[in-house]
Amino acid sequence: MHRYPLGLRVWLAQVLGSLLLCAGVLFGPADNLARALAVGACASSLASATAGFRYPGWPWFSAGLACSLAGLLRQHYQLDDWPWQLSLATSSLVAYVVVWPIAQGTLIHVFNVETQDYESPPGSSQSSFLSGLNVTLYSAIATPVLMLLLGTSAFWFAGLGWLFLAIWLTHAYPGTRPEWNLLGNLSGLALLSNLSGTPLLPLAQPCLLTLDSFWLVGQTAVWTSLGVWCAHWHHGYLQSARAQQI
Repeated sequence: MHRYPLGLRVWLAQVLGSLLLCAGVLFGPADNLARALAVGACASSLASATAGFRYPGWPWFSAGLACSLAGLLRQHYQLDDWPWQLSLATSSLVAYVVVWPIAQGTLIHVFNVETQDYESPPGSSQSSFLSGLNVTLYSAIATPVLMLLLGTSAFWFAGLGWLFLAIWLTHAYPGTRPEWNLLGNLSGLALLSNLSGTPLLPLAQPCLLTLDSFWLVGQTAVWTSLGVWCAHWHHGYLQSARAQQI
């Protein structure tokens, strides 16, 4: 695939990976953890093999787009067990991202396929375990607050909230990986789904009853990745990686 233009490979990989994940979620169905992991792993293998390139944060972005599309297609279903659906969506997302480098490594070492490499952004003195925990904590607190304030409008504006949150946290703690942001966002969504026994349930119901779990999980992955890229672009990381590749 490395002989074809990069733009074509990006679009083809995303389309094929999204279609396979949507097919698995809708018709598989991904109704338990094993199937959710298998659906994400299969979609990731296809997308990774077709893309044939590496870019910091791209697996999360690709998985987020696929999960968002699956959530839109599932939107008409009535999901009573929202926490369980959230765990299934998260499982598919994580499997998609974890299998991505494994699939590329298999292509490189077994089939001797060339890939297009970009170096990861350089770390900093603040890139530590404690900084990552701080990012996760702030994200976990901000996500349920954001969703409660937005209510039914979260379908349109939650992504923008995650975008600005990721930009702010990446600037505040430079060098931290986007996985810390996503861990906090997913923890915040899990916290939101467990408000049934609290007085905040009426505020949480508009989100839980109108938004599909796959859609929310996909949106947080997409917009968080974009926010991290914007912060890295501001610091000049992505330009330097691009120049080194060229």
